Amino acid sequence: MRSHREALWRHEEVPDLRDQAGVIVPGKAQEEQAARSGVETEVASGSPYIGMHELEAAARRLEGKDVSFICLDCMGCTAEMKRRVSETEGRPVILQWTLIARLAD
Repeated sequence: MRSHREALWRHEEVPDLRDQAGVIVPGKAQEEQAARSGVETEVASGSPYIGMHELEAAARRLEGKDVSFICLDCMGCTAEMKRRVSETEGRPVILQWTLIARLAD
């Protein structure tokens, strides 16, 4: 039987979490909060609750930024949204909720 970690990582490119991250948050307020956090990231906002076009637009705003991977920082993001953002941006994408599960394992 595979561990949770093996199941979560299968078929995925594993980004080095020490690299520069691009973060997509659900709203402008979270974008501003992230900018004040002191953590070096590139942040864009796009809500999964409005539609996929919001996340794709946020991913396009990260184009040309020096980030190695993108984190979808919203519990409402799905594996399908992750796949679409990765196709739009061409970088590895991780979901917040799977990252939490991986760290907890």
